[in-house]
Amino acid sequence: MEAALFILSIYLLGVPEISLLGHGYLLLAQGIWIYDAFWGTASLPAWSLVSMMVLTISLGEWWRKQTVLDLRVLPDPDPKVLLKLSVVGKNLVLLAGMHIAVVLAGGWDLAAGGQLAASGIWLPMGLGVLMLADALLAHRHGPPAVSGMLRPQITFCTALALVVWLAVTWHGTAREHFPLVLAAEALLLTFSFYLLRVPEIPLLSQGYTLLAQAAWVGYFVWEPGRLPPWWNPVLLIVITLVLSHWWQKQKFPELRSQFGLACQGVYALAIVGVLYAWLAPRTDVAAWLAITSLLAVGITAYGVFTRAWLLAACGQIFMVVSAAQFALQLDEAKPAWPLALVPMAALGLLSWSTITWFQRKPDASGRVSQPLLQIAMVYRWVALVMSIWWVCAYIPERERIWLLALLGLGVFLWAGWQRNQEALLFSAAFTLVALVFFWLPMLAAPRVYWPNLVVILLLLAQRQFARGMPERYPIRPEIHTAIILMGGFSLWRFLSLWVLEQQPAGFFLTASWSFLALAFFTAGIALRERMYRYLGLGVLACALGRVVIFDVWKLETFYRILSFMALGIVLLVLGFIYNKYQEKIREWL
Repeated sequence: MEAALFILSIYLLGVPEISLLGHGYLLLAQGIWIYDAFWGTASLPAWSLVSMMVLTISLGEWWRKQTVLDLRVLPDPDPKVLLKLSVVGKNLVLLAGMHIAVVLAGGWDLAAGGQLAASGIWLPMGLGVLMLADALLAHRHGPPAVSGMLRPQITFCTALALVVWLAVTWHGTAREHFPLVLAAEALLLTFSFYLLRVPEIPLLSQGYTLLAQAAWVGYFVWEPGRLPPWWNPVLLIVITLVLSHWWQKQKFPELRSQFGLACQGVYALAIVGVLYAWLAPRTDVAAWLAITSLLAVGITAYGVFTRAWLLAACGQIFMVVSAAQFALQLDEAKPAWPLALVPMAALGLLSWSTITWFQRKPDASGRVSQPLLQIAMVYRWVALVMSIWWVCAYIPERERIWLLALLGLGVFLWAGWQRNQEALLFSAAFTLVALVFFWLPMLAAPRVYWPNLVVILLLLAQRQFARGMPERYPIRPEIHTAIILMGGFSLWRFLSLWVLEQQPAGFFLTASWSFLALAFFTAGIALRERMYRYLGLGVLACALGRVVIFDVWKLETFYRILSFMALGIVLLVLGFIYNKYQEKIREWL
């Protein structure tokens, strides 16, 4: 109080030195008050704190106004005295001293926050209002706000007010409702910009939202048994969405900066975190596999329709979680088969939606479209791997080969209809996996299963169909050759296994090879495919080798005669055909 009297004595005495030195009284008073608050034995009365804050803010405002002091208030309007006061009003050292005084006056929260909370919350709330009033006064007389820049005094006073109100919220609310109340305060402080026009307030109050998200996730993750009612996290997510969209639509010059974009990204991550922490403990493990996929699709769709691109991007976290759950659950304990189909459907839907979106917007920037289309392609291939894994997990071993081949046939026909090269690769993947299962001892089921024979014949038929429609199936010649060889060798293996299953000693193996070679020759001539003829020659050479190496020495006379007769008949028929129709065959081949 003495400092105030000394400072204001300028109006009576007109001596600026008294006002200048009286400011030291104020700083000394602040230091004594803080010493008593931290190390004193007796608690300070509430009016002492209020008085210190009011005096500090009032005198600070008085110093700001000295540059516009009216001559008529001085008893002796000496120009030299006015000049000194004007210099004092702009002196940075004295302004810094006034800021330090505000810092000391706001130190109550560190020293006596618990005591004030015990006696009530109105006093600290009022102190926060006083600190915010000091920020408003500084905003009124200070330089204008610049986008992305924080003014030191206003920032400091606003931060003090936020710290005070944070302590009030912590002491005055139940722990389970603390995050929601804090987020609501952040919403109100953000919208206060329309009334106060102080950009530092909405900028700094975003820290409340981040603290609310962290408090919610941390508290309810560590104590899952105390999860709040459903409306608590829903309201928290709604408030976060409102703030995210507010920054997204922000057009005020004082607030337009990269800070708003950063807020949108952090809020998107926070929404995903709250959803995960809320729903994961309450959901069955098998159902969680499907729910994460649905959340990924829903968040992505919402983000796209509202142009909240960062939210749509963060929604893919749930897609990654769903894929990881798919792998873990199918490896450990299989969930119900419809639930395991949901991640594949979600991946396909997201991929298809991305392609459709950019087809309708051909003018989109390549810097944006190309990475997203690449991600969509990764989604499709992950879905392909999942589908093969699903077949291996849920379909009986005996039925897997023909089912995979049937899937490959369906994708093959769709690829020709749409003229889609990538779909051809998908079809090849399904068919190759089916052939690998047929050739390698990965399945306990028998290979000699008549649907498997249909699979092999379908493979050769698909190749012939694609050869007749090169404009829809642009397959290179070497791939046609590889398909014929794979199908031919698979047919040879199937026939051999069937003969050995009927007659383990293999008495009719040479005869069956001979007639298969004749069938390959016939197919090569009828289809005008040289590779079938070469394949027939190879099988016939194997039959001749088996006759010489095995049949002559190991078979009984009856079976030896049958082998030689079958081989001879085939050779005679082939010789007759080549001799009589050699010109025509040369013309075809």
